[in-house]
Amino acid sequence: MGSVGDWIAAGRRGGVFFVFGDDAFRRTDATHQLVAAHLDDAVRDFNLDVVRGTDVDVETLASLISTPPMMADTRVVHVK
Repeated sequence: MGSVGDWIAAGRRGGVFFVFGDDAFRRTDATHQLVAAHLDDAVRDFNLDVVRGTDVDVETLASLISTPPMMADTRVVHVK
């Protein structure tokens, strides 16, 4: 598939994304695009969790992933 922008423009939503590459700016930009495409700003605080992979244990991550969205169709768990 093409860029994140192409994927979003195609109307696709949901899933698991692994954003990688040598360019930190592009990784950050792609991540911001994905979050913006999945979360409305009005409910972002309720439905976005950002954790560091080195700081989160498996049980906590599983709990975050299995938590249903609040007042929205989707929620995002961003593991850095």
